[in-house]
Amino acid sequence: MKSTRPQTTKTSADTHTGIVSQAATLLADLPSAHMCVAPTPRMKRLLATLVAHSSLMREQIDALVGCSNAPGLVFTLRNAGLELPCTPKCHHDRDGLLCRPGRYCLTEGDRFLAQQWLAEHTDAPDVS
Repeated sequence: MKSTRPQTTKTSADTHTGIVSQAATLLADLPSAHMCVAPTPRMKRLLATLVAHSSLMREQIDALVGCSNAPGLVFTLRNAGLELPCTPKCHHDRDGLLCRPGRYCLTEGDRFLAQQWLAEHTDAPDVS
């Protein structure tokens, strides 16, 4: 006895379309390949310094970049597409109280984006 249900056969074109659709979805979820922000001298100094060093404490960023609000600057760069993770370190302040100052670093993806972004803005900052 024959089935009355229509037979659907999947063609190679259908499979290809499905794969392309899946790839497009995955690519849409990836972070952008460029930073969406207008460069400021502070941003350039921070990124150049982080590219040159493995990580920096918040106070070091304030001193090297010339700002008094490193977390605000990091927030701006995170909104521009970088991760810039902050790892808290256990420390005792001058009063002997436990505190956890942050150490910022670039991920491998951040390092690539920062180098690309700095190269696009050839008037690279003086990090000294």
